[in-house]
Amino acid sequence: MHQQRELNERAKAELETLKDQGITPTWQDVVLINALAWQIQSPTSEISSHRGDPIRVANAVLWPFSLQASDWWERHSEWFDDDLDTQTKALGYLMAHGRRVSLRARLASRPVARRAIFHWARSLKCTFAELQIAVGAVCEQMRMVENEIPENERVRSPEDDDKSGTSTGQLVAFLSTQTGIEPDFWERRACVPYIMEQIQSVIRQNQAEDKPLADDPRIIAERNLAYAIMQIEKRGIENGR
Repeated sequence: MHQQRELNERAKAELETLKDQGITPTWQDVVLINALAWQIQSPTSEISSHRGDPIRVANAVLWPFSLQASDWWERHSEWFDDDLDTQTKALGYLMAHGRRVSLRARLASRPVARRAIFHWARSLKCTFAELQIAVGAVCEQMRMVENEIPENERVRSPEDDDKSGTSTGQLVAFLSTQTGIEPDFWERRACVPYIMEQIQSVIRQNQAEDKPLADDPRIIAERNLAYAIMQIEKRGIENGR
């Protein structure tokens, strides 16, 4: 049995993310988040949670790319190809916001995107060197998983119609259909390393055993935590945070 009286690292990261949004969880929220986070980190969960390992840098929490963050970067990375410093800030922003907001709406054009990203970078209470280290560590997480996946099984951008593989849109649609969870959940909450890893494990395991993907305990545990977080966020917005 886990020592659930202790706040585990996943719960800490989720609570810090809520704090960054100006939302103060109640003690009941803290207990619930911690209990659900322990379920995800249970030894019965054979694969890590689908958002990867969060890395905190000052007042921001960086996560491996969500599906929408990966898709947005594939489409618009050229907006930030002027220098490495700008790219680092953009990557950091996507890691910090890719699972919480609609990037297509918030970063709709090059001027708007650059303004939002530079404003976020200026709000960080860390040095640029510290941001570089954190972004690099998250990129390394994503790179380590991606290198283990065969080329034809990698998630690809919708523009890559001449290449083999699965597009982000196709993958989101498939997971939504198989699990009964709305596409928005997968676009914002699921990180690409998880998807590439799970495509070869959870999905195949359940298909081979003719079991519905929605019943997989790893999916259920992550879904329960995500829904709890979303309810707390919704309540915070309705109450003026």
